[in-house]
Amino acid sequence: MRQLPLTIPLRRVLYCFLHGGELGVNLFILISGYMTACSTFKSRSLLRVVFETVFYSVSILLLYLIFNPAVVDSGSNVVKSFIPCISSMYWFVTSYIGMVIVSPVLRLLLNRLSQEQLRRFLILMFVPLSFIPTFTHMDFIVNGFVWFVYLYLVAGYIRLWGVSWSRRLNFRLIVLSFAVIYLSSFAISCACGVRKMPLTAMNSIFMLCISVCVFRAASELKNGSILSINMMASGSFAVYLIHENWLVRKTLWPSLASIYSSPSLVLLFEALFSPVRYLLLVFYWIS
Repeated sequence: MRQLPLTIPLRRVLYCFLHGGELGVNLFILISGYMTACSTFKSRSLLRVVFETVFYSVSILLLYLIFNPAVVDSGSNVVKSFIPCISSMYWFVTSYIGMVIVSPVLRLLLNRLSQEQLRRFLILMFVPLSFIPTFTHMDFIVNGFVWFVYLYLVAGYIRLWGVSWSRRLNFRLIVLSFAVIYLSSFAISCACGVRKMPLTAMNSIFMLCISVCVFRAASELKNGSILSINMMASGSFAVYLIHENWLVRKTLWPSLASIYSSPSLVLLFEALFSPVRYLLLVFYWIS
């Protein structure tokens, strides 16, 4: 297959757009925190996540054992496939379930602390969770679970006390943060050939700023339910569980030889698909 005629500068630009998933993750957790900060714990929702994750993990494993056993070459991963929610087989699911389990404690914290106390706590935790990792690439206490808990508390603060800046400032912060992320990513990528940079991480200052501002802007919209989006979103979690499965990842992309033979096409596909992947999960969980 003939490669897509992309120039080197254009490839660098596409590299900068491979991080939309981080924004989608942050938005999903912010929405979860906002929707549940003032509600009671619902075990049914948690059990649904656990059941779907285990079902797809075990089903895919059994299908591979029957039809393609040669691919199943890791005994430890076989065991993990039966307990995917606690084995970090799906990092997003494991971190999310952990956040949901501790959410009653987080809601108690939101209700007990005053606005000023919670604001100071969030600022204090912002330093090691976002500020330091952004500029040093040292995630010494940050993992998915810890970051989700922090975003949950941020969303709870917004739900209880709101934010005071104007729509114009909100828009300017989004534009400025995007500009910093993509211009710096493009410059560093061209100079050093590095694709993964602290500025594009989900806990970077600029990604956090974009997430909060986009969330605030979306929360003010009055569009109601959109049927077409709900229909696509209803199957998004299943798609995530399938394409992120360790066996599928080992066989799916190598099998698509025509795509894999064209790195430019892979870049273009990822750049277009990455921002949508987790945003569909957002609509799925709130629908």
